[in-house]
Amino acid sequence: MSADDLTALYKRLMLRKYRILAGLSQERLADQIFVHRDTVRFWENGRHNIPYGSISDIAEACGMDDELKRYMKLLTRNQKKDGPIETDLRLNALMVAMGEEYYGEIFKWDALIIPGPLQTERYHFEFVRLTEPGASDEDVAGGWVFKVTRRETLEERTDNFIAQFLIGEAALVLLRHLSEELYREQIAHLRACVEEFGWEIRVFPKPVRAREGNLNIFKIGESGLVGPNYVYLEHFDTSKCIEDPAVVQGYDDFRKSMWKMSNRIEDDRYDL
Repeated sequence: MSADDLTALYKRLMLRKYRILAGLSQERLADQIFVHRDTVRFWENGRHNIPYGSISDIAEACGMDDELKRYMKLLTRNQKKDGPIETDLRLNALMVAMGEEYYGEIFKWDALIIPGPLQTERYHFEFVRLTEPGASDEDVAGGWVFKVTRRETLEERTDNFIAQFLIGEAALVLLRHLSEELYREQIAHLRACVEEFGWEIRVFPKPVRAREGNLNIFKIGESGLVGPNYVYLEHFDTSKCIEDPAVVQGYDDFRKSMWKMSNRIEDDRYDL
């Protein structure tokens, strides 16, 4: 796999992010982990891959937590394997967060649930909680913190990225059935996101097959990244990221057809 595949991109973006958070220059980090000063620069610009043996030293110097260090090592071991990145839900969720933070074109579709970055706190704890009966209170609380972090990352972006969110009308019908008050609050929040941040939010009014019920597409756009376009899919308790260009194009064509048939969240039809 080339130096600009998804796993390599994730590792070098995390290296740069946490190096900066730690207040380290490339040269100072190189000195701390005993590599040539050009090495860190080559890692970050994708010229060289980050080797497995350097990850623990990088993690310690940059203040990465144990989870991120573990996944950095896992991705390094798997980097020579072809095909979709199919691991646990948490790692692929981190891949989604990377796309939301850095990619120039973001598309998120869910037939039954409001996409995570658009959820209100009440929606998460009163509605989404019902869809995860086996989750502990700690897991649910952690899920909310993760969503808040992702939303704040999107809100703080200053580049001209495109964010499109498509929600199945069934998600709104279910919410309204649960609580009209919560429905009004969530609709108001969605419209505020459109008004304040310029995100595009639409509702798809037709039924879809179960296997077409969720989709995330991340495209480079004008972000300047050297990396692949990719899609993220969930099915039951598995998830995967796919960067094959033909597959990504197929899902993007699907996105375009659905978007044309959708309604703006600002439409009066979604007033209570």
